[in-house]
Order: sequence, then C-alpha cells, then structure tokens
Amino acid sequence: MSTGKNNRIATCSSFRLLPLLVVALLAFLNLVGAATARSQENDPRANKHIEPWRRLIKEADPEGAIELLDKAIALDASDFDAYVLRGLTYAWTGQNKRGIVDFDQAIKLNPNNPNVYAYRAKAYTIQGEFGKAVGGLSKAIQLDPKYTIAYYERGTIYLVTKQVDKALADFDEAVRIDSTYVPALLSRGAIYLIQERWKEARVDYSRVISLDPKNALAYMGRAEIHRKLGDPPLAIKDYTKAIEFDATLLESFYGRGKAHQAVGNLPKAIEDFTKAIELAPDSPAWYEARSVAYRLNGDDTKAAADYARAKQLRIESLGPQPQK
Repeated sequence: MSTGKNNRIATCSSFRLLPLLVVALLAFLNLVGAATARSQENDPRANKHIEPWRRLIKEADPEGAIELLDKAIALDASDFDAYVLRGLTYAWTGQNKRGIVDFDQAIKLNPNNPNVYAYRAKAYTIQGEFGKAVGGLSKAIQLDPKYTIAYYERGTIYLVTKQVDKALADFDEAVRIDSTYVPALLSRGAIYLIQERWKEARVDYSRVISLDPKNALAYMGRAEIHRKLGDPPLAIKDYTKAIEFDATLLESFYGRGKAHQAVGNLPKAIEDFTKAIELAPDSPAWYEARSVAYRLNGDDTKAAADYARAKQLRIESLGPQPQK
C-alpha cells in the first residue's frame, strides 16, 4: 500500500480525531463501563468499592469518589481495588500522572490483572506516550488473549501512528473474538474503505447497521461506498439516514451533495454544500464544491465568489508568510 494511502487512512474522516484528551477520556468511560464485570471476575471483593464508586461517578461527583477511595486506602494500603478505581477517577478527570501512580501501585499488588495494564495504557495515551501505551496493552493481551477492548485500543494507537497493517490486524482479532464489537467493525470498515476494498468495507458497515440501526458513521461509510461505485441514489439514501441520526456529520452533507450533483439535482447539491459550510465555515473544500455546483447551475457570480473564498482560506491556512 502506498504512503499516500497510509496518510489518508490516519486522517480519514471516519476516524475524525477529536482532541486527543477528549478521545482518550471517552475511551476511558468505555473501559470503566467494562470494569465492574471484569474486576469482579478477577476479585470478588471488588464489589465493596465499585457500587458506591459507580454511584458517585454517575452523579458526576469525582471528588466524592476520590474521597471515598482515599479513606479506603488509608484503612488498607494493600487495597488493590481502591487503587484501581482511584486511578480511573484521576485519569477520567485529567489527572493522568496521579492515575498512573495508582495503577503502578495496583500492578505491584497484583501483576496478573490485565485490566490495570489497559487502564494505565489509556492514561499514557492521553499523554501521547504511545510506546508505553502499546506496551501496556500488549501485556494486557498477554495476560488475557481474549481481551477485545485491548486489541481495539492498541489498534487505534497503531492507526493514529500510521501503522495501518498492525492496526488492521488488531481490529481483525477484536472482531474474531467478538463479532458484535461495533468500534472494531467501524474502524476496520474505514480502513477497507480507504484501501478501496469496497466489498469488505460494505460488509463491516452493514454488520454495524444490523447491530446498531442508528449508527450514523456506518451509514455514512456505506454511503461513500455506494457513491464511489457509481450508485448515487443508494448513496443519497444512506447519507440521509446518517444525517437523520447525527446532523453534525458534515461529511454526510458533502457526500450527499456530491451524489445529488451526480444525478443532476443541483439545487439539492447546493443546499447540502451550504449546510456543510455552516458546520465548518473555515473549510475551503466545501466552498470549492459549492462553487462547482453553482457553475453547473449557471450562476457564475456565486461560483466565482465561492472559488475566491476557498482560495483565501487556503492562503490563510498557510499562516503568515515571510516578507521578501
């Protein structure tokens, strides 16, 4: 695969990366959601802290959760569960270094629990320490070869760091272990899409839709496949579903606009490009697309204005230029 495609995969709209901190914290919540069952499985005593901790977290009271766990550790400095949960709470609130210290202590108390390595890896991910994060996730997988989330998390890091083949291998393994795991199906489908493996991408997106009928990203991905394969009516149908479930996905408006343009419905194309511009007014691509639609629709004045705006935005994106 070419380097160009590698770069496109890492920046693909289906992998639109929010600021790394936000992405990592959202993923932390996924890990926390799985913490109860996995911790109880490894240590039945975990329930004594998890239930009150979960209640405080649900009440958006992390300070109260930390206070609860501080008291538990003061009473028993070898309380593995208290360190794990306090570490999670610190990481969830952005206090990653404190979280890592607690995870380190938990690992000293129980070096054979895969969850803690995964939690610590997420804290490292937040800090951009991808090498340490991969090392922790690899250890978690070594301890639990069926740890689906760990494969997915490691695959995501590989993807961000443009190690696409490794990312795909981890998403493959996550899906092999759990064929219903939507995040891995979505990520693998997006890689297939960029690699122009249309059939495989469509299978993954359709599988997601069967599991989660309101998943806007899956509809958007499948719509893109229809558009690339020259079936704009089907593309319009799936883009419309994507917009129905998430009206902030500007790529859906752009893609549907291109599909409308392909079938000659220029007013609808212009409407969709305009919506994309409203959502991201500083993106030159949307102005360029609308400029073409205006020109095809016979409105040269508006076409010229959009073209000029796109050119201006591209110049501005370069930043201040040195004086000659």
